[in-house]
Amino acid sequence: MRKTYELTAKWFDALINGRVDELYTYMDDNILWVNSKVIEGYNDAIPWLGTYHGIYEVKKTFEVYGQLSASENYDLGEIYVDGNVALVHGYETNRIIDTDTIYHADVMYQLKREGEKIVEWKAYWDTAEAVAAFKKKQEA
Repeated sequence: MRKTYELTAKWFDALINGRVDELYTYMDDNILWVNSKVIEGYNDAIPWLGTYHGIYEVKKTFEVYGQLSASENYDLGEIYVDGNVALVHGYETNRIIDTDTIYHADVMYQLKREGEKIVEWKAYWDTAEAVAAFKKKQEA
């Protein structure tokens, strides 16, 4: 459990402090990455959502996020560990660059560790506020 906690804490420290390249060093090359389920006609306006396989695809989602959104603040909550699985609560404040609109995301993460790497990363959050921030441009 200690290894899972330490790996999770290092990953989120790198995320919060903008060390994106370091994030990848904690991920397995074949990581399963799930950032909410995409629902056509609802949250498909957010281009980095979905299921991705492998570090290459994960890097692409970070690139898309970085082109379209900026992190304004990130509050890391508790890290709960059971064996090789960690649950983490985070609260994000982000800005959609094109619309200059702030949105908030109250997120639950589930990370699974095998050996020294994260092999699964899943995020669960209500995407409604982010969808509205994206659609603000479409309505203008």
